[in-house]
Amino acid sequence: PREFQNVVDFMMAFIPNSELLENFGGRFRYTLPKVDVSLSQLFGEIERKRLDLDIEDYSISQTTLEQVFIGFAKEQEENENT
Repeated sequence: PREFQNVVDFMMAFIPNSELLENFGGRFRYTLPKVDVSLSQLFGEIERKRLDLDIEDYSISQTTLEQVFIGFAKEQEENENT
């Protein structure tokens, strides 16, 4: 939806190599490259822009081993189907 475009634009400007994985009902899930910014920089920038972007809450977490395994399995399945 257009009303969330400002969040997408912010992420692309702040972390150009970020990848939007999911956007549902105003909830965004991104994967971020490890080397672009530190967690403190990310938290600081989100806090500075929070009101402008109308962000109610947010969380940042590292990928779990289970998520890595599921992603790897999904990639393997896609490769087998092509």
